[in-house]
Amino acid sequence: MNCKELTLKEVEQPFTVCVEDDGITIRYKDKGVFTSFEDFRNFMALKAILSDRLGFEFKDPLTDRIVGNLQNSVKFGDLYKVCLKYENDRCAGIYITADERGVFIIKKVLNEMTDENDNEATLVSKIRIRKIWSLVLSGIFNTSIASKILKIETYDGKTITGTVDEIIRIVRANYGLKYPDEFRFLLSQRFESTFGYYSVGPWFNGVTVSFSEKYKIPSNIAYDKRRDVLHKILMTVSGFGDRNLVTWVLSFSVIANFAHYIRQVVGFFPHMIIYGEKETGKTTLIALIKYLYWGNNTIPYGKPANLRQLKYALSQSTLPVVIEEWNILKKGTKMANLLYQSTQNFVIDPKKPILSVSSVIADVNSEDCYDPMLEDRIIYVRLSKGKGINKSLVEAGLGLLRRQINLNYELHDVLNYIGVELIERASVMLKQFNFNRGLGEIIDGLITLGYVTWIDTFKKYAIPPISHMGAENEEFPPPRLS
Repeated sequence: MNCKELTLKEVEQPFTVCVEDDGITIRYKDKGVFTSFEDFRNFMALKAILSDRLGFEFKDPLTDRIVGNLQNSVKFGDLYKVCLKYENDRCAGIYITADERGVFIIKKVLNEMTDENDNEATLVSKIRIRKIWSLVLSGIFNTSIASKILKIETYDGKTITGTVDEIIRIVRANYGLKYPDEFRFLLSQRFESTFGYYSVGPWFNGVTVSFSEKYKIPSNIAYDKRRDVLHKILMTVSGFGDRNLVTWVLSFSVIANFAHYIRQVVGFFPHMIIYGEKETGKTTLIALIKYLYWGNNTIPYGKPANLRQLKYALSQSTLPVVIEEWNILKKGTKMANLLYQSTQNFVIDPKKPILSVSSVIADVNSEDCYDPMLEDRIIYVRLSKGKGINKSLVEAGLGLLRRQINLNYELHDVLNYIGVELIERASVMLKQFNFNRGLGEIIDGLITLGYVTWIDTFKKYAIPPISHMGAENEEFPPPRLS
């Protein structure tokens, strides 16, 4: 029950208006009256109720003002009414309706006593619909998604988003549903459009990048804190034996935030699996990437253990699907095959639809994940002891290790602020990017774009020695995947 107080200067005490499942209760002083939604909407009917039950004078102008204020205090949604049967191009008097009472089939039936038509109502569902929109998804274009996606707001404060089939399933499970075909017909009508996002994260449309409302971007991060963390990232990279490989991984991580866009433009964007022995810094890199782009936002997926969970993870955000120690991933498995397919199939399941909007970045503590048959779509990065991290170089507090990253919530916000800067800077360059070339050249060009994004960010914060590209002794050398 949703109640609110309404104070009017012309009366002694406030009114209490409570919206219930099947009507509205009005309380004034020690009296109360229940009205149907229809009577509450009807000015003269509500005026008569106030006169008969609450003691106000029917002809008093004050009563008119009270009725108007009471009606304005309750926000009603739209009334949806669709004819179900036509005869000779005219409605035969059978409708499906949806409003604050629920969803009904209304049929006009002749009353033999009055010789007039009465309305006979049959309940279809208890869902009380306030508003239905056709949802236009930002950042999704040129796809094979044929399903109509709707957004429904209810009087009980819920929002339901999905295709017609998904909404029917949700309504049946939560509100009950008879006559699903008639309800489907109602949902197939044209509705007012609204813009929204398919899932959490940044969405790029080829011109600008925008962030879904559920993605919380940290604010008020001091310049000195950002500069200090960027310097520690630089020192962390310098602690690896193969710094060119590490800058390749970090450059890929920037571009991975645009997998949803690139897959729609060229029909492909890869995943990246970092594999090899333990204690080589794989999970330090994974943790750094995770908090650069996720920060303290809730990650909506776990560690995928089957096909359903992997599909779910790929569709929940445009941010990278970052998975630490994903040791369950083995070559020749169905999950590996789905990973391969999702690099080139933007639509994984057209019925729901489930979209492959993310790129997986994961580490695995064995070589069992490596499959040469899949490496044209999945990038396998082998990190050996010689190429891995020398912890003594970063343990002095100059760099960042996994345990330091994972346990520091303030650091997560600083990293996330930097990550958002990287995304925004990359988006400016991406709109000028030339996709009219081979896939290999496209990936190489994108990695360079990601690397330049890092270089420009270091320069913005005046962090040496990033003064020129190409020198092999820099702490952040050009990316190279050996």
